[in-house]
Amino acid sequence: YGVDEVSDTALAMILNLTRGINTLRNLAKSSLTSWMGNPPPPSELRRLQDLNIGIIGFGRIGSALLNKCKPLCKNLSFYDPYIPTGIEKSFRC
Repeated sequence: YGVDEVSDTALAMILNLTRGINTLRNLAKSSLTSWMGNPPPPSELRRLQDLNIGIIGFGRIGSALLNKCKPLCKNLSFYDPYIPTGIEKSFRC
């Protein structure tokens, strides 16, 4: 129940933190000239393809999140002590 909703929310939070969506939103609301680069955008924006994303717990939600992150990020890993070894080959992480 709610697997897609929870994994969508987790992906949205990852994108919000790495791309600074709330910071840019607040900047755009506070300054009328922000679209012209004045003041400059924050420099802490990161590219997802350069980051490592680790998922703890690889049940239905964790595997759904991994599948949604695969097109965005190259370095994906997960940990779950309850799954058998070798399952990572089926997800091609």
